[in-house]
Amino acid sequence: MNDVRVLPVESEEIVAGVKKNNIPVEYISFPDEGHGFVKKENQVTTSKKTLEFLDKYLYLHKEPFYLTLNDFQPHERSLYYLRGKNADW
Repeated sequence: MNDVRVLPVESEEIVAGVKKNNIPVEYISFPDEGHGFVKKENQVTTSKKTLEFLDKYLYLHKEPFYLTLNDFQPHERSLYYLRGKNADW
């Protein structure tokens, strides 16, 4: 993880504190990303993991919810959007 704003150890301390209080937590990081997620695949993975977490702990959906790369639309301010869909990363 290449985050210069929040060091990995700081994230790990938060996760440890949450676990210590018996609160459900799932921690994922991407070694090829910084503070935000720029790569489309990582954005999709993060969205999917978030929905799975909410579904697991809040029981929002009766049927499974799946995301594919084709379902993903980048935010208008994301680097993916600004560089263009066919940009060479």
